[in-house]
Amino acid sequence: MHPYVAHNRFLRKNKRTRHQTSTENVTDPSSTPNFKRPDPEQPYTSFKRASEPDSPVRGEIVKGQISRVVNFGAFVRVGDLTGLVHLSELGWKRIADAGELVSEGQTFDFKVMNFDPETQRLALSRKALLPNPWIQIRQHYPVGSKVKGRVSRFSSHGVFVSLGEEIEGYIPLDELAWETDMPEAADLLQVEQEVELVVLNADSRRHKVSLSLKRACKAA
Repeated sequence: MHPYVAHNRFLRKNKRTRHQTSTENVTDPSSTPNFKRPDPEQPYTSFKRASEPDSPVRGEIVKGQISRVVNFGAFVRVGDLTGLVHLSELGWKRIADAGELVSEGQTFDFKVMNFDPETQRLALSRKALLPNPWIQIRQHYPVGSKVKGRVSRFSSHGVFVSLGEEIEGYIPLDELAWETDMPEAADLLQVEQEVELVVLNADSRRHKVSLSLKRACKAA
């Protein structure tokens, strides 16, 4: 036999042998008893979450201590993390400064609104755990009824009046006095002054109670 032909036959035979050997040594992973096929519907974050069991979960209740109060909210220590409670999430009452509701060192329960594991940003809410005082606002403040409140602050369009711990009403400027449509509120009222008012409207959706000082005076 020609040496060239014999050499080619040797190469073909050796190639078949190597292929059979490699095929026999390969094991199908699905045939092993502990094999678990990955679920393509599961996001990667679910596997990452398993390695971080102490990370806050959206919707859970955590206990935290107020560490710093600023005008736009309060910073809260929750374990090794620092979360933020925005001004609008401290309570149902509209406030201009977080110090009106909380102070450093106080401990409360908070609801986790969001947590970003990459930036370690933790958003919390205290309001979410408090009863909503606006649900039955029309029953508590019927239109035309007379109520008592305490002047809390002035604005360019009227006067805010505290009606309770969480409810704040509003007197438009044109509802302060009969003599003029746009009086100076500071000429008629003082902060912390107690006044009697008539309810003009109570809106649970907009969280607003409209009040009148002049109508209460006329009724009296």
